[in-house]
Amino acid sequence: MGLDIGFRNFRISCRKLLISNPLISITILPLYVGFVILFRSIMAIVIAFDLKSYAVPDWGNLLALGILGIIFSFILLWNPIFAGLSLVYWTAFAFIAIGVFYIYFSFKLKRIHDIPERLHDLEDKINS
Repeated sequence: MGLDIGFRNFRISCRKLLISNPLISITILPLYVGFVILFRSIMAIVIAFDLKSYAVPDWGNLLALGILGIIFSFILLWNPIFAGLSLVYWTAFAFIAIGVFYIYFSFKLKRIHDIPERLHDLEDKINS
């Protein structure tokens, strides 16, 4: 409970600081968004390699989307002042890449989910 209150107070303090001083917002926001996208992209690459271990055929496309997200996050982190001026565009590109990844990933998970059913049908054909 104390940790939750600490996080809540930290978030409120950050909001007050960012709202009261726009120059800090321009500097901090690209860094925050860049790190969020970087960590999600790393997670996307790990998921792509997990799908490779399940022999999902199009795991390379997911890997490419994860790498694309990392590239966009590095652009945001490379120069926060430049990214602050064009933050909307770079953030949009990064979130589109990660969004496409998760949509594609959901279709691949559906295919993995159907594998046991197909194996059961194949087993029934073999036994009959």
